[in-house]
Amino acid sequence: MNRDVISGLERDMKVRMSESTLKEAKKSLGFVANKPKIIRDITPENILERFQYCQDHLNDKFSNCLFTDESSVQLFENRSLVWWQPSFEERPELLMNPKKGKIMVWGGISRRKKTELVIIRINEEEKVDKFYYRNILNDYCVKCMNATYGTGHWRLMQDNATPHKAGVIKNWLKEKKIRAIDHPSYSPDLNPIEKVWNYIKQQLYHQPFSCLQELEYCIKSIWQSIDLVYINKLIDNHLKTLKLVYDFDGAYL
Repeated sequence: MNRDVISGLERDMKVRMSESTLKEAKKSLGFVANKPKIIRDITPENILERFQYCQDHLNDKFSNCLFTDESSVQLFENRSLVWWQPSFEERPELLMNPKKGKIMVWGGISRRKKTELVIIRINEEEKVDKFYYRNILNDYCVKCMNATYGTGHWRLMQDNATPHKAGVIKNWLKEKKIRAIDHPSYSPDLNPIEKVWNYIKQQLYHQPFSCLQELEYCIKSIWQSIDLVYINKLIDNHLKTLKLVYDFDGAYL
């Protein structure tokens, strides 16, 4: 788009112009550059669901809860900067994020233990269906959490992704005596492991990777470096977030 603007200006003004000149001109006019926010279609039912969740857990310290989630990590950054004027318009938004070569990661954190990090190689057509997800829970949760908290004495938080809610998973959780916590839809702010994914991506942001294997290695190294002191701070902050969302009747803050 910048090249199109420059070509038009050069044609109309009969002068030569560079990318840097255009950038400085935008700044002088009050424009700033940000990546568009990803937005969700939030319903009143979802807000009520969030409020109910916060109300149910106001006094919950989550001392025996394993917070789990998947997240995708791209090999290359592909959300371009968008120039906008804060004094005249709202920050630009995108309804969906474009996709490129990436991997998916799964992990879990609790006050006393974190799981191993699972790498899901999307480019190799690995797909997280209900059976794949059950294998993840079986291989990376059960033994680890039973040894830490005791069989039947820990809880699992997962989001509402289709594989997580399948009958196969519900029956398996019951068989393994694992109590699942119902989590409101579209509520990453109510799962502290999202902060871990944000932290990992911040560490990756300025590092170049030539292949997905390099990216995997770096993600695993960062995951292994995360200690329980940091995790407990995240869970303590989660309690504060939960109270704030409750005080604002389930609204997004």
